[in-house]
Amino acid sequence: MTATSSLRRSKSRRWIGGVCAGLAEYFAVQAIWLRLVFALWSLSNGLAAGTYVLLWILLPDEASLRMSRPKVVRYNLRDILSEGRRWSQDLRALSERERPVGPERARRVMALGGLLAVTGLLFLADSLSLFGPFHLHHLWPLAMILIGAVMLNRAFSI
Repeated sequence: MTATSSLRRSKSRRWIGGVCAGLAEYFAVQAIWLRLVFALWSLSNGLAAGTYVLLWILLPDEASLRMSRPKVVRYNLRDILSEGRRWSQDLRALSERERPVGPERARRVMALGGLLAVTGLLFLADSLSLFGPFHLHHLWPLAMILIGAVMLNRAFSI
């Protein structure tokens, strides 16, 4: 994987806003690692969601790369609202027991369902002290160490 020269979101490889895919392209790492970091970070505190939304607002995607900063922000805010409407439609369809139509819609529903299920299981296990002395707020430093080690390993093998 080769790094891109500019920091941007990826519309073509996005799961939610394209932030993790864009960062992965910029740093030449697999997007799954950054998605994992954001997921683990969000389990430890609410700063992850705020950071993700802030990056979604500020980072241009491929289509808005040459726009001025204010235009990028307006463009991205419309994108956030549009994506929110799509997620809302998916949730409404699920509540009416409709099947997701199309691969993108099915992927969003599966991602949301999987995220909710895994998050719920982790919080339940943490509240039952099934992890022993380990608690969910310990995940963020461990994720940083893991991702840093992977990045260093790749940098030394180039």
